[in-house]
Amino acid sequence: MLRIARENFWYPGVSTDIINVSKSCEICHKHQGEQKERLHPWQEPDKFFDRVHIDYAGPFQGYMWLIVIDAKTNWLEVVKAKTPTTDATIAGLKSIFARFGLPKAIVSDNGTCFTSEKFKAPGLEFKCPCF
Repeated sequence: MLRIARENFWYPGVSTDIINVSKSCEICHKHQGEQKERLHPWQEPDKFFDRVHIDYAGPFQGYMWLIVIDAKTNWLEVVKAKTPTTDATIAGLKSIFARFGLPKAIVSDNGTCFTSEKFKAPGLEFKCPCF
């Protein structure tokens, strides 16, 4: 937690604040030691939009929100969708890819809207090694 915080921001006393929060967190204490896999940090990509991470958030204000984050710069793109379907995902990604180009890799939680056959359809206008 400290390492991630230090990579992203700093203010006087940030380390002390994080340590205090983690010591007082009931959920952290409950799950402490349960992690069996060792976390593997992602390498920083060479260029903007080489790797993006995607997921849906919500519902919020009656919508689901496709979140796309560039791994190099943490640039955030958000697309509003009524439901997190494959069609809504493809439409949102096409809009983003039209502005920034195709990423070399897309990372998701492998939800069905990210792994359906429609992503692999021959007529789909974008192809990426991650699909």
